[in-house]
Amino acid sequence: MGIFLTFLFVVIGAFQDVFLASYFQTKNPLLTVFSAFLIGMLVFWALLGRGVWSSFQRVSQEKKLFLLLNFYTTLNWLTFFYSLKYIEPVLAGAIAFSLLPAITVILNAYFRPNMSVSFLEKLSSLGILASILLLVYGEISQVTSLAHPVFNMQVIGVLLCILTSIGMSYNTFITKELSDKKFRTTEVMAFRFIALCLVSFIFLKLGGATIPIYDFSFLGVSLLVGVVGVVIPMFIIQKAIEKTEPVIISIILALTPGVTFLFEVLEGRIEMRLTSAVGAMMCCFFAIVGVFPRKKNEIVK
Repeated sequence: MGIFLTFLFVVIGAFQDVFLASYFQTKNPLLTVFSAFLIGMLVFWALLGRGVWSSFQRVSQEKKLFLLLNFYTTLNWLTFFYSLKYIEPVLAGAIAFSLLPAITVILNAYFRPNMSVSFLEKLSSLGILASILLLVYGEISQVTSLAHPVFNMQVIGVLLCILTSIGMSYNTFITKELSDKKFRTTEVMAFRFIALCLVSFIFLKLGGATIPIYDFSFLGVSLLVGVVGVVIPMFIIQKAIEKTEPVIISIILALTPGVTFLFEVLEGRIEMRLTSAVGAMMCCFFAIVGVFPRKKNEIVK
């Protein structure tokens, strides 16, 4: 069940990345981040119902974990959304999600020392990490099917994706620890986006931006991203984290570049060329190598 939920998250996330890339080329990412995650947070509060106050009291007993979760959630989402302004979604996904297994394997020794990482999982993380070099090289040398922004913009996009990957890895371990402490999915989701909404709002105001609350097009996109891009996938991935070890989660998430590449080809955004296809498919191959040899009772609780 954990593997299936994570793969479902990958498909939804890849579709969202392709949609958001086109949208962010003309819109302020902060505006969409603020509105979408505010909607997402309010939905999870509504799901808690009368239990909001009791959940808040539980959260206050784990202030350190929730403060860290808010920090890394803000780092994760803001850096990824902004990276889409500089590089194509398939490259952004390749960098962020393909770095994730290697970072997670390293952090696993600190967060979950009692849970060993198998040789195949380590091999998989290294293979996935190596596979993104093909995509990055192709983007910089302009031989892949990806778009070709100026070099400085490429560097900014890559650095943002690295920060995204670090944030994702920490988030996975923190939410896993909260799950082990018997926090419900709705509780974790209801209190993890507070800093993200506040930071987005502050930067919007500092930048002189206005929130077009009377623009039905904006409200429609915000509602769509809030429900389809925040509430549903975040609920799914949190459920997956409850049932699966962080290393396995990170390896499955490395399928994202391949799925994103497929969506972009189908959309006609990029052409099917060998170098891009090989780089994306290598991520998928090493993800399979890392996940499926595991015994069933080690994957699903």
